[in-house]
Amino acid sequence: MLYYVLAPGWVFGDIPFARANTPYPPSLDCGLNATKSSCSSRCEETCQYKSRTCPPKTCGGPCVCIEGHVIDERRLSCVLRIDCGQKQLNVPSYQVSSVKYFGANYGQYIIPT
Repeated sequence: MLYYVLAPGWVFGDIPFARANTPYPPSLDCGLNATKSSCSSRCEETCQYKSRTCPPKTCGGPCVCIEGHVIDERRLSCVLRIDCGQKQLNVPSYQVSSVKYFGANYGQYIIPT
């Protein structure tokens, strides 16, 4: 059976967001050029891929890159887009799963219907 808890600071009914009962580690460190998010995309932009769509009503991990930065899956961190050194492919959907706490690599976040 799956139980849901509201994300910190959210009131049920105000914004329909819930996450699986997988608490963030108390000392969660998103790393350089990243910050915490209550409902990030599972398809966050990477050096290699930019998704045109992402699964609806599903949130990603608790970390996101700060503005102007993307996930570099080789370095396992957020870097400036211009520092990627490769051509980015525009794809139908790519879910990040290689970087801890980013994209689809942290539990299952669901927006209930």
